[in-house]
Amino acid sequence: MSHAVNPPRSLATESMYEAHLSTQQGTPQAHSWVPRTHGHQERAQSSRPAACQGPQEAHSVRPCPLICDGPARLTLPSQRRLRRKSDFDATYARGKRLGNAFFGVTVATSDAANGPRLGLAVAVRTAGSSVERNRIRRVIRESFRVHQRELPPVDLVVSARNRARGAPGSELRTALVELWKKVAAV
Repeated sequence: MSHAVNPPRSLATESMYEAHLSTQQGTPQAHSWVPRTHGHQERAQSSRPAACQGPQEAHSVRPCPLICDGPARLTLPSQRRLRRKSDFDATYARGKRLGNAFFGVTVATSDAANGPRLGLAVAVRTAGSSVERNRIRRVIRESFRVHQRELPPVDLVVSARNRARGAPGSELRTALVELWKKVAAV
C-alpha cells in the first residue's frame, strides 16, 4: 500500500478518529445472566409477596392488606360504577337533581346494599376537547373515591357544566365536596 494516495496523518488526527483497543480477548463468562420478561428459570422465586408499590392516596382509610404498613388505595370497583344505559336511564327517571356552578348531579335512591354508585356524563359540548373531558372525569372519580364512605347508598350521575371547562382542579374539588354534602343530606 502506498502512502502517496493517503497523506500521513498527524498523531492528534489519528487519536481523534481511532480507538486503541486491546487485541486480547477477555475470559468468557459461563452462565451470563440476561434479563427476560418471564424471569430467570434457574433463579429461586421469593416466598414473600411483593411489597406495595405505586402512588399512595392521600386520603386512604384502610391499612394495606399485604406486608406494607402504609395505607391502601381507595379504588373504584365495577360495583361502584353505573355501567349500563338502563342504570343511567333509571337514575334520570326517578332521581332528584342537585347542582352548583361547576357540576350537576342526579341522585336516585338505590336498592344496592354495597354503597353509592357513580356514573359520569361529561359532554363534548360543555367540556370541550378530550383532554379537558378526561381531566374533569379524573377529578370527579378521585373526589368520589375519597368521599364514597360518607355517601348513602344512592346512584349518582354527575355531569359537568360550562364553567368546569378550564377551571383549576382545586376549584373543581371544592365544588365536588359541596356537592357530596348536598347528596348526603338528601
